[in-house]
Amino acid sequence: MNKIFLRHIPIIGHLIVFLTLFLLGTFYDKQFSELFNVQGYEHNFFGVFIEIFGFAFFVIPMMVIITVAYNWFLFSKIKTKTRDRIQNWHLITFWAIILAILTIVASIPVMSQHTKSYELLIWFLSILIYWALFAYIFWFFNKKDQRQKFINQEYCLQTLLMMVIFIISILIVATLLKIIFQRPRPEATLPPGSLEQYREWWNVSYQNFSFQKQSFPSGHVASATTLLAILFLSQKRNWKWRSLAVIIMLAIVIVTLGRIVFLKHFITDVVMTMILAFILYTISARFLNKNWLKKWEVSYG
Repeated sequence: MNKIFLRHIPIIGHLIVFLTLFLLGTFYDKQFSELFNVQGYEHNFFGVFIEIFGFAFFVIPMMVIITVAYNWFLFSKIKTKTRDRIQNWHLITFWAIILAILTIVASIPVMSQHTKSYELLIWFLSILIYWALFAYIFWFFNKKDQRQKFINQEYCLQTLLMMVIFIISILIVATLLKIIFQRPRPEATLPPGSLEQYREWWNVSYQNFSFQKQSFPSGHVASATTLLAILFLSQKRNWKWRSLAVIIMLAIVIVTLGRIVFLKHFITDVVMTMILAFILYTISARFLNKNWLKKWEVSYG
């Protein structure tokens, strides 16, 4: 009983912190956001950068999933003779298509609303960063030691499916809650002459129903939390895993701050997203310990 309790202390600790922040935000959402309601906030470089770059954070774990799935199939499910017959131009074409699709997804904010010169510059910088991350992911999982892991079947299909399920779940849940709560953003309620009135997260109204521009919860933070899916690839809680977890948490915090200072979200919006991601991550991690997909794994000649 004591061991079980000790194992769950980190989970309980995280929930206490999140719920405390959410409770504080429930009472002081408006007052805190008003601190950033200054003239020219809409031109804040940090806020604009997070607006454009942070939208498509989910393409990073998706690139990891695609790379691992490709190498998993290539090195653990296809025989060596068959693998040797695959020509290089086939590989180049495949990865060019994948890169093009992910680049288009990452460009959605610019294609939909951000067309000013400095916004296009930030978009270009964002694409370069994404390309650099994609190149690193491709290089990392094609190293000799990683290829040996694929040959030894140290990566499995079940893990990849859980990563996909986690990513899709957090994005869908966040989108559905946005539609249900219909909370106006700070930028639409706080500046002088705003057409919308401030509304608490629990005060649901469908008077001005819309499928866009809702505040609760944060879609950008939900996209950032999909990075947690990468942690599923390693079951060993060593220093490398912990270092990666810290980097991912820092990325989530940076996106969170960017959405707040840009008056896109209240505290409760971003904290609720973290709570949802934490719950879904914990549930998904539990399923990784069960071999429910083992019987479906087959080899190809």
